[in-house]
Amino acid sequence: MPAHRIYVEPFLGKGAVMLAKRRSAGTVGIDYDHETISDFACRQSWPGLTTVHGNSLEILPLLKVESDWLIYADPPYLASSRSCKRRYYKNELMTEAEHDRLLSILTTLPAQVMISGYWSELYKDRLQGWNTSTFWTVNRAGKRVQEFLWFNFPVPALPFDVQFAGSNRTERQRIKRKAGRWLRKFMAVPESERQFILNSLLTAPPAPRSFPAIRSA
Repeated sequence: MPAHRIYVEPFLGKGAVMLAKRRSAGTVGIDYDHETISDFACRQSWPGLTTVHGNSLEILPLLKVESDWLIYADPPYLASSRSCKRRYYKNELMTEAEHDRLLSILTTLPAQVMISGYWSELYKDRLQGWNTSTFWTVNRAGKRVQEFLWFNFPVPALPFDVQFAGSNRTERQRIKRKAGRWLRKFMAVPESERQFILNSLLTAPPAPRSFPAIRSA
């Protein structure tokens, strides 16, 4: 995720990503299921959080979106891209027309946008020029599948939420242990030295940056 002021999830569900990420100045969760919104608002309210009950296809165009907003859309996946065609949710986006309308909205908003899904000709055609990231996971049927993440911004030099540094859990654990070792060594030196070291780190010139490989859609 890039730096952002307002974070929006138009298909909130259980809000797993919203609850895991670093909080933004403002957060908006939208879901068509009234029970989902009610339960979430009761259990997980915090300053700056707004939950909205309604159809995201109708609500998104009404938002006064700005360039420092981040919208993460994780809609029910296009039925034709699923190995199993049955309905998973009470409220679905089963047709290509619905997904086409969603993509029309998301590609015209003046915001940073991330979209999750399975590969399809529709998404490939509508999201031309967007960057993509892929990873393998297991679906509800236990089948290994490839997930796609499309995004309309460059890979950020620094992530919005550094707690997720590293490409996987093993990498994150290694970084966390390394940070712990460095912290213990830092706290063991005299305070005057700590102040000098800290000042040196804060005033050091930026190191050359390398970017992870991405594939254009």
